[in-house]
Amino acid sequence: MLSTAPPSTPGRAPEETVRMRLVDLRLKARPKAISGFDGETVRMRALDLPVVGKVANTVRQRYVDLHNIDRRPPTSWEIARVMLVLLLSSMPILGISVDVFGLVSQSATSVVVIALTAVLATIVVFAPHRIDMIVGRGLIAGMVACIVYDGARLFAVHVLGLMGDFIPVMGSWVTGEPNTTGSAAVGYVWRYIGDGGGLGVAFFVVAFTLGIDRWKNVYAVLASVAFAAFPTWPG
Repeated sequence: MLSTAPPSTPGRAPEETVRMRLVDLRLKARPKAISGFDGETVRMRALDLPVVGKVANTVRQRYVDLHNIDRRPPTSWEIARVMLVLLLSSMPILGISVDVFGLVSQSATSVVVIALTAVLATIVVFAPHRIDMIVGRGLIAGMVACIVYDGARLFAVHVLGLMGDFIPVMGSWVTGEPNTTGSAAVGYVWRYIGDGGGLGVAFFVVAFTLGIDRWKNVYAVLASVAFAAFPTWPG
């Protein structure tokens, strides 16, 4: 309620109050309804949203897309890059075998592994390639698988007493020092990143090369079990 009259003074009758009706106001037009909105509650439908790019639903679909991106034969550089990845991923666990047979000490092979890792890291940073996605996923998958395996192994070592813990000994081979707490820590780091992660990378690269990622689940699992049984376990 608005009034245009000044304050009343003594001896003067108050002026009539002016009431302003809502219809006298200039009303703004209400925005028209937008498709996907209703009433008081604002609801947004997914169908009204623009689709940006193609979003893969599964990791396997991303691998299929990676296969289909480029159907040309691999270049010599790409073959050399994959061979470097396979060599580096297999060396940590093969270093155990060559040390056991007295061919090359694992402290020597560990230096080569560290040097090749620095070379590969430099290549990944300055010359990235689509295969790097598979290498990264293989590294993580191998480490996770090693954690699951160690759950059973450490139970057999510390609870059931069926065997000793070989990993601290392997750490002393890497460092070239006696079996100490430090060498045990090195052994477990080497085991998870080098052995477990390296085997994961090797299998992922081989699986991608052979197209195992496009096989049915049961065949892909059987292939991974076969890889674990041979050549991994005999080595």
